Amino acid sequence: MTDSTSSAATNSAATNSAASDNSGNESRQPRSRMGKAAMVAGLAGGALILSACSGFDVDFEYGSVELETRTFELAAFNAVDVDAVYDVEIIVEEGAAQSVTIEADVNKFDDLSVVVENGVLELDMSNAIHIPDDLTVMITVPELAAVTADGATSVTIEGTGGDLSLSVDGVSSIDAGDYLADSVEVKADGASDVEVAATGSVTGSAEGIAHIEIREAGSIDVDAEFAASVDRP
Repeated sequence: MTDSTSSAATNSAATNSAASDNSGNESRQPRSRMGKAAMVAGLAGGALILSACSGFDVDFEYGSVELETRTFELAAFNAVDVDAVYDVEIIVEEGAAQSVTIEADVNKFDDLSVVVENGVLELDMSNAIHIPDDLTVMITVPELAAVTADGATSVTIEGTGGDLSLSVDGVSSIDAGDYLADSVEVKADGASDVEVAATGSVTGSAEGIAHIEIREAGSIDVDAEFAASVDRP
């Protein structure tokens, strides 16, 4: 009689324990699913808030990139102004035919603005949020007087030429260390980076936390303010 009662009590305790375990498992699973749902909703909501507050069109498009190269027939220019996220390669060669080609995702050409105004090639982007994976601009000109770079642009200049004016801001960079100019006037601001070389004078200023590296110069008159720096040959 005692053994039977003890066995029944043991079985009852085991049953209650199993039920308690199952109840615990069932209560944890909905919380886990709700946590994932809340995370997804939070990310989506954050992006929508960013879009609403900034006024930008947030591009959530993903997929394969199909690169295409296009050539642009443009009016003559001797200056370049870049205000977007571009990789720009400029070759200056006396007597060379002017040419502008862009390699980009075939679906993103509609976002690009490529125009010449008053002798200046202006490169911009209509969709400021979307950052293309591959966007390269290749420019050949017989002469170059000025380059302005803003945003997160990277510009490389090669060849030789006369007087050159450079202005760079944001987190952009201009590498003109392999371009030997007669003289260079340079202004660097923000967190930008510039390299220059000249047979004559290099003048200008660096502000913010910008950095200017002078590889070669006949004379140098460049001021560095705040936390900016200038490396001299």
